[in-house]
Amino acid sequence: MRFKSLIRLVDQSGVRGSSIEYRGELDGLRAIAITGVVLNHVGLLAQGGWGVDLFFLLSGYLITKILMEKTSQRGRLRVFYIRRFARLVPIAMIYLMYSVVVLTLQQKPIPGEALLSSIFYYRNFYELKAGPWDHYWSLSAEEQFYLLWPVALVFFARSSRLRSLQYISFGVFFSFLLLGQVLVISDPGINSIFQHVLVRPSILLAGCALAIFETRNTMSSKKRFAASSLVLGLILCILEFFSSTNIWTFGVLLIGASLLIDSERNGNLLKRMLRVRPLPQVGLLSYSIYIWHFECIRIAKILSSDDQVIMGATFFALLVLFSLVSFNFIEKPIQRFIVNRFSSPISKSK
Repeated sequence: MRFKSLIRLVDQSGVRGSSIEYRGELDGLRAIAITGVVLNHVGLLAQGGWGVDLFFLLSGYLITKILMEKTSQRGRLRVFYIRRFARLVPIAMIYLMYSVVVLTLQQKPIPGEALLSSIFYYRNFYELKAGPWDHYWSLSAEEQFYLLWPVALVFFARSSRLRSLQYISFGVFFSFLLLGQVLVISDPGINSIFQHVLVRPSILLAGCALAIFETRNTMSSKKRFAASSLVLGLILCILEFFSSTNIWTFGVLLIGASLLIDSERNGNLLKRMLRVRPLPQVGLLSYSIYIWHFECIRIAKILSSDDQVIMGATFFALLVLFSLVSFNFIEKPIQRFIVNRFSSPISKSK
């Protein structure tokens, strides 16, 4: 299959709404984020955890933008939850069932606690032990956030206090981030549950606050914010090479924030680079990749006989195959069916 034909297999129809303008650089950011996560999990990148943090920032921003675009429509929360469910939950449950079948065929014990916490989205409340569903901690944190944030946003929007919500969101985010750093410094062996339940999920609030900031401020203010965030983020990323502290996350989040706020069509060089194919296509596949990459690692290890080169090539081929099949033949059809079956007419125009 030629490269252009492969790219045509990845399009946004059926998985993306049109309630906000499509911006290819955001899918480019997703591609960078999922690359960091995957390289970290295969052992090629020590500092890949910022990939999940970048996903949180993007999710908070885009969800808030979508909800704010629909504030005047009746039933917007119902439509939002239907679309989120259709996009995220079915393939996550299918992967869980697949994993249970594989463990059963291999005659391996099924970790009941891990399975239940993944099914009901509270995986982040348990210690992670390199199991088949440990990556569900971030899905759990996001789903918990979806239960609370839309209601808060609608409440503050009705009372015309969105700017207050912006300050609250930034305040909670910085407080948890600072508290997390203080506790880690004072006790390096701090329980990771605190990080997974409060500290890292609070980055979703930073994305939400950015969306409100973008809506409530002038173009000149947004340009100044974007420029300063980009410069500071790049400086922090460069300093990481010369220091023993982990400041990758702060740098990456600031760069991401600058790209979210800088919504000009042409934009800077970094934005144009993020729109170059196949980055947006990889970004569109990022959820599929995230769901299946642990399974691809497992199969690649079995097939490679400890040869690292063969394992890498096998893993890459499996990841492309699994993500494309999942995206095109499972996720998109299921999402179309659920949205068309259960959404009101206003959601079908999204």
